[in-house]
Amino acid sequence: MLKKKRTIILIDGSNFYFKLKDLQLHHLIKFNFSNFALSLAKSDEIITVPYGSELLKLAFARKRRFITVYQIKEINI
Repeated sequence: MLKKKRTIILIDGSNFYFKLKDLQLHHLIKFNFSNFALSLAKSDEIITVPYGSELLKLAFARKRRFITVYQIKEINI
């Protein structure tokens, strides 16, 4: 039996949003990312579907925490 291919789908939030808007799709808040990801993956197993702008928020939060720790220790960065 063949194993399913494993897939990670990366979505650049800003570009994706504006492309949907250019296509004149309405009610973008209700857009179903799960169904969209399933249609892209076809029969592959989806591992994760991070949304681009959420990844940036996480990266900035981690950077902010890192800087705060060093400021508390009075280390200049």
